[in-house]
Amino acid sequence: MMALCSGFRAKRPTGPLRQWCQHCSRHTDDHTAPSPSHTPISPLLEPTSTVPPHPDPQPNLPRASRVRCVVWDFDMTLSCKQVGMMDVSSASVVAERCFGGNSRVQMIHGLWSELTGAGVLHYVVTRNSEYIVKKALAAVGLEVEGVVGDEKFGMDVPKSGVMEQVVLRPNGWESSEILFVDDDAANIRDVSQNLVGCTCVWVNNTGRKLRGIDPQDCEQILSIALTDVFNVCD
Repeated sequence: MMALCSGFRAKRPTGPLRQWCQHCSRHTDDHTAPSPSHTPISPLLEPTSTVPPHPDPQPNLPRASRVRCVVWDFDMTLSCKQVGMMDVSSASVVAERCFGGNSRVQMIHGLWSELTGAGVLHYVVTRNSEYIVKKALAAVGLEVEGVVGDEKFGMDVPKSGVMEQVVLRPNGWESSEILFVDDDAANIRDVSQNLVGCTCVWVNNTGRKLRGIDPQDCEQILSIALTDVFNVCD
């Protein structure tokens, strides 16, 4: 496995986590006192980033099964900028121009290895060109199941619709089995509202010198993807 960059520790969550009650939809710490009829099970993650002022992009819905797939945005989520044709003109410059340097590429490789080792697949759904994105990913050795760009779907089709047609239906997956990662709050809102049960991670680039996922985002993504959370309220 490729080494991770400084500041990123690939591990399962070990800190105190809020827990769902076995018999209702409230967190156990919302009860005044524990009782035999309210047994805490299956920890759920607290989001590590501040969400924008719109409906919660991570609805408080217990996920029915583990994550089977991460659907990634590309520009300013995996990449550190809006990538253009000149940025992928030579494979030797892609790491620096598209991803912010070799250390960040190593961080993403480490995340990829952890997820792939757990059986999690990767798709990219982007408003950029499929050709450009595939070229950028190939140049740094990041393998995905598929890339869907603007050649196939116009801006009038929301990302939730693209994911439904390209990722969910062909694989027979439920929304609850998908983790969606994007820097655009509008896309997070769209997916959380239209693919109910899908877990979303908002990459908050506000104030960042280097845009795109950082070590803290990687920790959150791993914690969600590598923690089985079951439906506890029938």
